[in-house]
Amino acid sequence: MNARELIEHISRSDQRLAILRALRERSAKPGELAERAGVDRTPVYTALEDLEESGAVAAIEGRRKMTAAGDVAVRETATACEAVGREAISHLASSTDNNRFRVLSGIDDGLSRGEMVHDDAYPSRSTINRAMEDFEASEWITPRPESMVTKEGKEILDAYEELHRVVGIVVEKIAYLRLVDPKKIEFPIELIADAEVVESRPNRPQRADEHLRQRMLEGFDHARMFSRYYSEAGVETMLRALDEGSTWESVSPLPSHNPLPDSRTEIRHFRECIAADGADWRVYPDDLPIDLIIFDDDRVLFGSDEALETTRRDAMLDSTNPALIAWATELFEDYHQQASTPLDYLLDPVRENGLYKALRLDWARDRFS
Repeated sequence: MNARELIEHISRSDQRLAILRALRERSAKPGELAERAGVDRTPVYTALEDLEESGAVAAIEGRRKMTAAGDVAVRETATACEAVGREAISHLASSTDNNRFRVLSGIDDGLSRGEMVHDDAYPSRSTINRAMEDFEASEWITPRPESMVTKEGKEILDAYEELHRVVGIVVEKIAYLRLVDPKKIEFPIELIADAEVVESRPNRPQRADEHLRQRMLEGFDHARMFSRYYSEAGVETMLRALDEGSTWESVSPLPSHNPLPDSRTEIRHFRECIAADGADWRVYPDDLPIDLIIFDDDRVLFGSDEALETTRRDAMLDSTNPALIAWATELFEDYHQQASTPLDYLLDPVRENGLYKALRLDWARDRFS
């Protein structure tokens, strides 16, 4: 779907808008969603099918869930519909190639019907005539031949233009936003407009990870990161960076360390990250909203949500936008301040079970005691 098609789909009827707004509130099975929206199941499936295919909705174990892409598109469309009327937004969006929007914009720019007819940027003469007849009947423009956009028409035009712009960003970044849970994090859509989306594909399932490793190998002085899961290769890379004089701060969620490390490599990494000079590793008591890494205050990479990924599809967002980096830094600092050192996290298990049992180090006790 392009931006116009997505807006058209969402705004097609009051019933559909109600269904999608209900799904935006919380995930549900189609039957549950139909009950919540007060409709039959058929319009629910009709509303969701195309959105699932486009990435605005995800299906997880029978339930349907809005992705960040769908969440923003539905929110912005609903807001525009409340401002100027759903019928007006739907009427503009239902015109192929945005023809009605283009004609109304042309009139707002002071162009006459004749000038638009002879300009290749506008649709055919018959399409322009039909659009202007509709606009006159709706009182969006004054009567011809001296047509001008009325106050009502201008409000509708501005609302649709802004909606189309924002949803356009969503569509451009949908390969990434389809893998982000809006209940965990609300991305500032305006700030990701110029970001690069790096998407893994079936023929290159490791493309996003390769991109991250490449950015790491380019070198950095200081990095701040969320690491939602343990990666042997990732930790080795960051330890090598320390050896080369870099410093880093890392926050990982408690669930990723539960159970505690039980392999020799992970235990070694655990110990080295705690003791390393230049490394500040903290453990957050709950899940983190997303993976991210900020390099030297001049680049940020965002990872996707494991729950919405498949083994062959993940994606990453790469940006040098200072405003987005500042937003990511504030997000990092927020969680960093609430996190504790790994030693603090270890105290209770050690007190309760003893060091060897807490760390699952029976093999070490037998060997070294």
